[in-house]
Amino acid sequence: MSDSRHPASGRDRQKPILTPPGTEGSRKKDNRLTVLVLSLGLLFLLGLAAMVIWLLPQSTKLQDEHASQPPTQLQAPAGETAAKQPDPTRAGVEQHLGEWLKLQARAEADNVSVWGADTYPSILEETARADELLRKNYFTEALASYKEVIIRLQELLSSREERLASALTMGALALENHDSSEAAKAFDLALAIDPYNQEAKQGAARARNLDQVIALYNKGLGYEGENDLRAARKTLQEAVALDNKFNPAEEALLRVEGSLRQIAFQEAMSKILLALAENDTAAARLSLAAAASLRPTDTSVRDAGKRLAAMEKAQKLIHLQGKAERMAAEERWSDALHVYDEALAIEPNFGFAEAGRKMARQRFELDRSMVQILSQPARLQEKGPLQEAEHVLAKARSIDNPGPKLQKQSSKLSELVRTASTPVEITLRSDNETSVIIYRVSRFGKFLEKRVTLVPGSYTVVGSRPGFRDVRRTLTVKAADSPIVFEIRCEEPI
Repeated sequence: MSDSRHPASGRDRQKPILTPPGTEGSRKKDNRLTVLVLSLGLLFLLGLAAMVIWLLPQSTKLQDEHASQPPTQLQAPAGETAAKQPDPTRAGVEQHLGEWLKLQARAEADNVSVWGADTYPSILEETARADELLRKNYFTEALASYKEVIIRLQELLSSREERLASALTMGALALENHDSSEAAKAFDLALAIDPYNQEAKQGAARARNLDQVIALYNKGLGYEGENDLRAARKTLQEAVALDNKFNPAEEALLRVEGSLRQIAFQEAMSKILLALAENDTAAARLSLAAAASLRPTDTSVRDAGKRLAAMEKAQKLIHLQGKAERMAAEERWSDALHVYDEALAIEPNFGFAEAGRKMARQRFELDRSMVQILSQPARLQEKGPLQEAEHVLAKARSIDNPGPKLQKQSSKLSELVRTASTPVEITLRSDNETSVIIYRVSRFGKFLEKRVTLVPGSYTVVGSRPGFRDVRRTLTVKAADSPIVFEIRCEEPI
């Protein structure tokens, strides 16, 4: 309803003013205007509530009376000739007035005076006209006005989501255009519509930091242009920390970090080549790790790694060769075998390790045989062990450069073999009635005394005589025990 249809009401509301949040001073002024608008709105609601308190009892009374009781009609002020309105119209006015007040209270709670500033003031003006018409008892016109403002306010409230989306879009566009003032206005409007909207909160924060972010971004570009890449990276990191969605700063930071990585990679590769030239595999390994962390798939890293591996392998084999040679010189054949096995595990075709292992195995087995024989010299009194000892001794004597340990073992074993092979004179005594046999030697028959020579060892001597129990005794012949007297006779009758 236009202003020309009814006189202006004395209760016209002041139109809220939205001040763009450009500076701190303008924001403080916006807050004062918002408080003023809210205060006036509250006074207006209190006035309307008082009117409802006065009107509703009258309406309730009219509705409760019987039809026989004539309803009380509101009289127009003196000088006005408005016609009497039917009661249903007045009841409708009161109903819509209550509906309006509830709707307005909800709208005010939703901060409509801020985000609906382009429409809400005109709705309030129309409401003031409706109030004036009601005061003058123009119920039909007032009812139409209240219906209109209710519809308009409902339409305004239903436009919240659309307005929110529009404000967010405008804010994002302003950020892309690096316009912090317009971005702040848009996102503040979005927060007025939905104070809990995360996109609006983030956008408002970005808008507040935008000027500082742009300043840091430009400063970082300046450092980059001066080839001071470390300073550029630090400055751009500060910009990204303030706004990680500011793409220009993010892209510049990636570019600068890429340049720094390229420089670091080139330095690492230079160190690798220098270390390889000096056979410093430890330093080369450290530099290779640094280069690989920067460019793990780079062909130059792979080639340098192969060179380093070959150098480390060769150095390891040389080290093992020297170690094996020292152990061989010390006649530590078991340890030498382990070293040769380790070398062959690294390089199966390492000729030195193949030949060395074969020689070490032979010497190890010879040494083990020597130790075993020398630890049980009594076994040499038997033919089999003695023959084995003679074979081991012959093998030891065939070794060129036998070494002090083997020479000592050979000398000791040679003495044992010589002693075990030298016959010992034995004097056998009997009673000339007992037949004597020495197993594996000979039958000696009956005698009083007989001399024989036996090599050191153990012999079984058996005596037999008719009518007497056989006698079985063991004769132990030891070197250096000569002469030995051994008596045997059967003395126990059967």
